[in-house]
Amino acid sequence: MSKETKKMKMKKKEFEELLISKFHLKVLEYSPYRYSDYQDCDAWGTPKQKAMSLYYDNGKHIGSWQSGICWFI
Repeated sequence: MSKETKKMKMKKKEFEELLISKFHLKVLEYSPYRYSDYQDCDAWGTPKQKAMSLYYDNGKHIGSWQSGICWFI
């Protein structure tokens, strides 16, 4: 597996179609992921919760999408 990632900006549906095409997938596996962003805190110093979609091919992570920014491995 290459350690190089390609970062792009596109809509979620477009990214999903790209993954299906690039990896020749019949089924696109994904999982929603939430995390605390300790570099983006509210007025009380509490980290903001962020959402991301993680995409897989047979259990192997192949890409991620978050707020219009996406990348695949």
